[in-house]
Amino acid sequence: MRKSLCLLPIVLLLGQASASATSGATATSPGDVLSAWSQFVSDKGAAKGFPTAQPKIELRYVVASGTNAAGDAVGCDDFAIAYTDSSGTSGVATGGTARDNPDAYRFPIIVCSLALKSDWAELRLVAAGTGTSGKTISIAEDGTGTGVDVALPGPHKIGRRHKDANGDAELLIATMGDSGCRGASGGQNCDFGWPFQRITELAAEAQPDLFLHVGDYRYYKQYDSHKRWDYWQKDLLLPARRALLAAPWAFTRGNHEECSHHKSGVGFTFLFGVGNAACTGSEVDVEPSWSFDVAPGGIDASGKASDAHRFVMIDTSDEYSSELKGAFTDAINRSKTDSAWWVSHVPPVHLLNYGGKTRPYNGNVRYQLAEAIKNTGPLCDSSRTGSAPCRPSLILLGHDHMFQTVTFGGPSGPFTWPQIYIVGHGGVDLRSANLSSTSCTFRFKDLPGSSAAQTGTVHSRSKFGYVMWRRSVATTKSPTGWIADPRDDQGNAWQPFSTPTGDCDPKPPAPTNPNP
Repeated sequence: MRKSLCLLPIVLLLGQASASATSGATATSPGDVLSAWSQFVSDKGAAKGFPTAQPKIELRYVVASGTNAAGDAVGCDDFAIAYTDSSGTSGVATGGTARDNPDAYRFPIIVCSLALKSDWAELRLVAAGTGTSGKTISIAEDGTGTGVDVALPGPHKIGRRHKDANGDAELLIATMGDSGCRGASGGQNCDFGWPFQRITELAAEAQPDLFLHVGDYRYYKQYDSHKRWDYWQKDLLLPARRALLAAPWAFTRGNHEECSHHKSGVGFTFLFGVGNAACTGSEVDVEPSWSFDVAPGGIDASGKASDAHRFVMIDTSDEYSSELKGAFTDAINRSKTDSAWWVSHVPPVHLLNYGGKTRPYNGNVRYQLAEAIKNTGPLCDSSRTGSAPCRPSLILLGHDHMFQTVTFGGPSGPFTWPQIYIVGHGGVDLRSANLSSTSCTFRFKDLPGSSAAQTGTVHSRSKFGYVMWRRSVATTKSPTGWIADPRDDQGNAWQPFSTPTGDCDPKPPAPTNPNP
């Protein structure tokens, strides 16, 4: 049996676990499992890529490359998957296949990928040939001698893990973003000033159905760290390793994972990619938009579900790309359903003040969305009945290192533009919107697809945290079909925002750009 691996030490500070991004990696042996998770991927086999049945989910696990003691090259087939399906029947499936490695020198690993069957309820990674009784592979130790085993819920659990107060099935999701640590050279202490591990473990304790991360996983700055495997470990895979096994994840590409020579796009594509942005040679600026459906109570084998909800994933990592128009056009077409959210990184609409100017938009992202809307029609229609007036009803974003919501219309009248929800407060150094109040109003003159100026209610907060969301039959009449539960980095529910006190007059100019 393969020997378990001890990776980077986890520093215990003041009784709270915090992964140190400055610690050196310990030696590994070929065949050691270094990380594992499950993730939603694009349904490439469906017509036009639209969801048709169960969401497509893959198991991915990372193996240290090389040859074993017998002189044989290690590989994905050294492992197997022991599973239990929805009927309680146990079985074993062969291991995954290796993804193409773009840079074996900087990534001395094998990334294995396996499509999970929709009726699998539980699964474990075991050594090949050991059967259903095989010992679960351990990926690391957490400093206390307790191993982290590759055991995780299967696709069948999505929508079937929780019930609301009335006993009806309920979806629970966790959302976060901008989570990496800058390191000493970037001005952030990763031992004392980085709450990302704590945030992910608090969210994982709730056993959500899925995690949504809106991008910017990689910040740590040291030499060519953006291109190296061990810094992906430090910034993401070690501090989040328990949460990565708690539920499937859906990953969006942030601007720090953009496909350019000085960013971490190669590593993102190798580890988490679902599209064709190869980030090598002839580059694709952005990945094609893709989507998946989930539902409280689950989706049956034929693809049927009640109260289904669609997440549309949009790559805005290159905010200056002309390809964004096509990505937004595809996203709008995918959103022609009763309930949909967009999940992306760079906000087309937000409200910040720096350099003496109030910034309500990100220029090119706003422009490309407006161009897409010209061809597809408005995002919101108040005449719609039986569903949210806006499709999408909410756009989940990051990029700004803070929490912010911008809401147009409601609650007594119809919503006139999708709600903006920025969750860029997951771990990297915080920034402020630099407005006069945490709750205020602002008149947005050039909303994409809107013929007239609209007043938005803006709530901002510069604190670390994450947001949990609930959706059941009882909550579908809320503005987005979901009930938000923002929490701080200690797991405490935030106090409700106050009533807006007036216009969002700026404070004195902020000294730096809040969107690095």
